[in-house]
Amino acid sequence: MDATAPVVLAIADLRLSFPGPAGPVEVLHGVSIHIRRGEKVALVGESGSGKSTIARAVLGLIQQEGMAKLSGAVRLTGHAVSAADPYIRRARGDRISMIFQDPVSALNPTFTIRAQFREVLRRANPDLSNAEADARARDALAQVHLHDAERVLASYVFQLSGGMSQRVMIALALVNNPDLLVADEPGSSLDVTVQARTLQLMDALIGKRGAGVLFISHNLGVVREFADRVYVIYRGRIVEHATTAQLFGDPKHPYTRALLAAIPRLNGARLPDPPATTPAFAEPLVEHAGCFEPEVVP
Repeated sequence: MDATAPVVLAIADLRLSFPGPAGPVEVLHGVSIHIRRGEKVALVGESGSGKSTIARAVLGLIQQEGMAKLSGAVRLTGHAVSAADPYIRRARGDRISMIFQDPVSALNPTFTIRAQFREVLRRANPDLSNAEADARARDALAQVHLHDAERVLASYVFQLSGGMSQRVMIALALVNNPDLLVADEPGSSLDVTVQARTLQLMDALIGKRGAGVLFISHNLGVVREFADRVYVIYRGRIVEHATTAQLFGDPKHPYTRALLAAIPRLNGARLPDPPATTPAFAEPLVEHAGCFEPEVVP
């Protein structure tokens, strides 16, 4: 990873709250994250910690939820991201793309794969002809090792297997060479063998294009193999960030250590008992001195 590469995503002091019975409930607490071009950055934490909420903020979707109160800054290649700004609507599918964890649900069941490729390609090239779009779609499918391109393009998503649907999703996400790729639990709905092949393929393709990646996951085994740096999020707050080697070699925060301790061992060692209840977002978070200093986003 080139430490001098331009920053493609900069999130600074992001805060989000929703109204609750006893007043506003803050669900993101001053989140700051940055990703450079060509860098793969993981965001890890348990379900409900705020990972996908951050992804929606990056895509400029949060303010559409009406009652949300959002503050802080999200910048994509230097442009401020806001649901009210037409830039982010143009950028989705072009400068920024997303791979969803369940491709069968994410792909439109009422349109062929061909129609969906044409729509995505015209986000970046409105004047692209059908023949040109189809040629680029076939090339994109070949790069994810789907060589029966004409059959795939003529298919609806329900006619494809889960693994094929995931490869189509990766091809759609990368076909316009985006600056930033948001991957939300990619492959989690697939069996482990297909998931491993899919992630290896995604890694190779991203390396060729030099896109920055926000990789959202709770699977630390996958993160260890895939990411350059890791942010750990707990109840809407970044509690630790480090290079992947540093995080796995010397975790600082008790929550990070708990996540690592929960990875199943081949020797059959018993996993630690989980807490009886999960603290609510409204409850104060216990700080651990010296574990984390908020970063200054470049």
